[in-house]
Amino acid sequence: MEIKTSLPGRAVLPLLFIFSLVLPAQAQVATLRGFVTNQDNGQAVQDANVAVQGQDGFVKGAATNRDGLYVIPNLTPGRYIVQASFVGFRTYTDSLDLARGEIRTLNIALVPGEEALDEVVVETERTSGAARV
Repeated sequence: MEIKTSLPGRAVLPLLFIFSLVLPAQAQVATLRGFVTNQDNGQAVQDANVAVQGQDGFVKGAATNRDGLYVIPNLTPGRYIVQASFVGFRTYTDSLDLARGEIRTLNIALVPGEEALDEVVVETERTSGAARV
């Protein structure tokens, strides 16, 4: 009796090989995640910008969602400067070291700023025609 191997069974070996390459690669990177909140009331700060800058100058970032959650995946292990900012709040700055395969949670409480935005004045002149009042 002859046993025949089906084609789908042969396709499993290449897939296993590909996964064996991809999974260790995922363990070579780090992820930074957390929540951004208002320090005064604990409320989530939606659309805040969170950015990391590596020692090589590489910058990567994310905006927070409606719950204040941000996730910055696929970071090369190393030292980073972290900045979080949003209009009306002081910019948060800190440094951290990320290890290979690490998933770091960094929750950030932004301090409301004392600075008010300057007003913007827009002026124009009519160069022709009369105004109808």
